[in-house]
Amino acid sequence: MTGQPETVEREPNDTNATANSFGSVNISGRIDRPGDVDRFAFDAKKGQRYRFDLDSFKLGFLLDAELAIEDNTGKVLVTNDDSNKLRDPLLNWTAPADGRHCVRVRSLLNKGGGDYFYRLRIFQPEPAFSGTVEAPQFAVNAGATNEVKVTVNYLDGYKGKLTVAAAALPKGITAEPAIIEKKGTATLKLIAAADAPSHNGLLRLTLQPEGKEAPQSVTVALTSSGVNNGVPQGFPEYIIPQTDRLWLTVLPPKPPEKKELEKADK
Repeated sequence: MTGQPETVEREPNDTNATANSFGSVNISGRIDRPGDVDRFAFDAKKGQRYRFDLDSFKLGFLLDAELAIEDNTGKVLVTNDDSNKLRDPLLNWTAPADGRHCVRVRSLLNKGGGDYFYRLRIFQPEPAFSGTVEAPQFAVNAGATNEVKVTVNYLDGYKGKLTVAAAALPKGITAEPAIIEKKGTATLKLIAAADAPSHNGLLRLTLQPEGKEAPQSVTVALTSSGVNNGVPQGFPEYIIPQTDRLWLTVLPPKPPEKKELEKADK
């Protein structure tokens, strides 16, 4: 996360008592050896939301990390080792009480060494939103309509209307913007005129908040935790995990169905 202090882990910090103390911060660290554990202390207030976001595999390093939150006595309150980011962990956590807490970083496989670097971001998330589609490409025949379903998430207390729209559509294609006011699915109808010319090109879908905020692009995931590719946990991995570069194909009109041809012959 930009705009936060940057710091480096300091040893010794294996125990709850010797944990490095920080607030909202970006920390660069390393699990130096098998069995090494890093802890970082922070003061929390009851009801405050925190996010603990660790990257290692994403950065090209080897740490299969586990995150845990401990109270001041060392009791583990919550853990995470893999999130929807695939192998790297992420924790969203709301403080149950005032006081000192620790975030613990360790190797899930009890490994460590020179290539086990990580970057940990500790911050209080701001309200946000996101929009996603399930496929990267869409098609519509001239003279027909295709529905594009956009899954909209309201994150970290975000409130307000969002307008789902398609930008820079090709000739003969229109789409009425859809308005959504809470988490759910918005349906955008791509309508092709009967004389819409054939087309292959980029499609940009956006979420526009109220006010002067800039629109945010709708994205599609290029990886899925639901696909088993024969490796542990079955996670396919790509250099680009998601993209907002969607694709639209406009096809010629569909040929008449058999029943319509028979009716025309009579």
